[in-house]
Amino acid sequence: MDEMAELVARLRSAGVEVTPEIEDVMLETPICEFVDKGIKAFYHDRPVVFLKTKEGGTKTISAPHMIVTLLHQMELTPRRNVVIIGAKGGYLASLVSKLIGREGQVLVFDPSEDVIDYVEKKTEEITNISCHLLKDFFREPISFGFPLHRVLITGQIPFIPEWIQSKIEEGGFITAPIGDEFEQNLTKFEKQSGELLETSLGPVMFGPVDIKDSEPEPISASEMADVLNSLISPLIEYELLDKSQIESIQRLVEDLMGTKDNMNYAYSDEDHPMRDLIQENEEVFHELWSKLEFVFESHLSSPGAPDHVSYKQHEDFIP
Repeated sequence: MDEMAELVARLRSAGVEVTPEIEDVMLETPICEFVDKGIKAFYHDRPVVFLKTKEGGTKTISAPHMIVTLLHQMELTPRRNVVIIGAKGGYLASLVSKLIGREGQVLVFDPSEDVIDYVEKKTEEITNISCHLLKDFFREPISFGFPLHRVLITGQIPFIPEWIQSKIEEGGFITAPIGDEFEQNLTKFEKQSGELLETSLGPVMFGPVDIKDSEPEPISASEMADVLNSLISPLIEYELLDKSQIESIQRLVEDLMGTKDNMNYAYSDEDHPMRDLIQENEEVFHELWSKLEFVFESHLSSPGAPDHVSYKQHEDFIP
C-alpha cells in the first residue's frame, strides 16, 4: 500500500468521511506535482507550504483531512461550475476538476500574481481549470456568463461578498471559514428560495486569502506593551509568576510605553531604545515564553497522522 492509500485508510479509521470518488482522485493525483518539499508532512496529515515571499509570507496546501472535508461538503457531481478563491497550490483545483469531469469548469481566483503564476504552471495541462487574478475581493472579478454551482473560499473572511451571494444558483453551495484572523467557523451556505441558509461545520483556523496578508508586520513598542499586558493575566491566574517576575514585566511594559518607534528600526545598526530594551530584558522574554507555552499548549488536529507523530499547534496552524 502506498503512502496516499495508507493516509486515506487512517483518515477513515479516524472517522473522516472519505467517499470512494474522493479516494480515487486523491490516489491518482500525486501531491509531489504541486509542492517541491514537505511531502512527508502531508502524509502525516499536515499542511504543506507551496510558496513563500521574500517578505516572509507563506501559502499552504491544507492538511489532507481538511482537503477531504472541503471536497465532501461541496457535494460535487459532474458538469458543475466551481469557483475556488484562494489557490491552494493548484492541488485542490486539480482534485475538483476530476470530480466534476471535463464538462465542468474550475475557476481559480487569487489576489497574488505570484500565486496565480504558480498555479497556472502546475495545472497547465488540465483543460477545465482557468486561473484569474482577484484584484478586489468584494467586487465581481469577471463577467460570469453561467450560474455558479459551488463556491469555495479557502482563506479567512469576515462575511460572504454580495457578488458571490448574487451569483450562486438556487440549490448551490458556498463554503468558507467565516470570522476574524484568530477564530473562524467553517460555514456552509445553501441558497434556498433566494436566501442563504447557514450550517456551521465547526471551528477552524485558516490563514488569509492574500499571501501578502500573511507577511509579518513591524510591531510598535506600545503594541508590544499591550500584548505583554494581556498575557500577564492568565499567567497570574495560573500562579505561574512570582512577585519579582510580575514586577519585571510591569517595568518592561512601562519602558515600552515610553518608546515611540517601531521594530523596523530595532534591526538597524544604529542605537535604538526598543532594541536595547529587548536585549536588556532577554531573560524576561525567555521566562515568559516558556510559561505561555505551558498555558496555551494545544495540538493541531491531524487525524490522519501515524500514531507516533505529534505536532504542536504553534508550528503551523493553517489548515
